[in-house]
Amino acid sequence: MTDGGNRFAKAHAAAVADLRTRQADALAELRKREILDTASRLFASKGYHQTAIADIAKALQIGHGTVYRYFENKRDILDHIIDDLASRFLATAMLGNAPDAATTISEYRAQVERFAAAFWGLSDTEPAIRMLLHQADSVDPELAERTNGFIRSAALVVAGYLENGQQRGFVRADLDPHATAETVIAIVVGTMVGHRGDDKAARERYTAAAVSLMFDGVTARN
Repeated sequence: MTDGGNRFAKAHAAAVADLRTRQADALAELRKREILDTASRLFASKGYHQTAIADIAKALQIGHGTVYRYFENKRDILDHIIDDLASRFLATAMLGNAPDAATTISEYRAQVERFAAAFWGLSDTEPAIRMLLHQADSVDPELAERTNGFIRSAALVVAGYLENGQQRGFVRADLDPHATAETVIAIVVGTMVGHRGDDKAARERYTAAAVSLMFDGVTARN
């Protein structure tokens, strides 16, 4: 074989090997995603403590060893779910909702409504979020702290909106943005815990009530 032929053969072999590696990586990521989605659904429906690795494997019709190939244990699966929740929430909440985007109180109100919709939407696509809000304390202190950290991150985003409003003059200058943000998030989280997210009418009602309380208050207007 000529030198040119050797180079071509080596390049072809390298390309085939690279393609196989990328295909294997893609299949591995797909399997991990399937395990996480199934675990999230089972954690939400059965509870974290009541769900075993065997339940996850059975739902996917795979062996236990396949689950352990990607995750160390059930808690490792839950940690990955939380990481995914945090990144997906921030990406969704910030899409078109940069803290400094609003220049008027009307724009800010619309921004808050979109933020609330993103929070509710997360509970639709990630059923485990309700389980975390209900059961984090019963799993272990570390999980409770991680869940609280997720909530604090959401409050920091809201605080950024309030601080932007103060700088632009359409939010009261004497308002404590961080305390107010944590209060707003507490209202939203409390509503999510206490009510089913698949009741669209109730969701819209509670979202409207929270937004009205935040912007209009409860004092009667003359």
